[in-house]
Amino acid sequence: VCTDVLVVGTEAPGWRCAPDEGRSHRGPLAGIVTGLRAADDGILVCAVDHPLVRVETLRRIEALAGDAPVLPMDDGVPQVTVAWYPQTALDHFSAHLEDGSFVRRALDDLAVREVPGEEWRSWGEDGASWQSVDTPDDYAALLPIG
Repeated sequence: VCTDVLVVGTEAPGWRCAPDEGRSHRGPLAGIVTGLRAADDGILVCAVDHPLVRVETLRRIEALAGDAPVLPMDDGVPQVTVAWYPQTALDHFSAHLEDGSFVRRALDDLAVREVPGEEWRSWGEDGASWQSVDTPDDYAALLPIG
């Protein structure tokens, strides 16, 4: 989907990497700020704990990219870790990170391009792209039985 990939938060040999800029763990907001600082333009975000992310979903989100964050909405919840963030949001997000805020709070103050369920479902998405896998048991539950 992208020609320039940045891994934020950890070392990944063979990839361009950058540590989170947050003073302490701030969830996705620190990674978004780090990514925007490293980018010349906006960023398409996909968290590493989303193994079922669909390429087509990322392409569709990227196609909607503009001056506002693009966020799939699932039951009214913005999916902040499979989203587009414009470069113009950097100062706003940086200020929220410094204040100890989180990404959802920072989004409250911005115009956002929400992608409602009926729209992302029309892409063939079923919501699995933002299914978080945080433990070995979560991962094992995704594997086919056999």
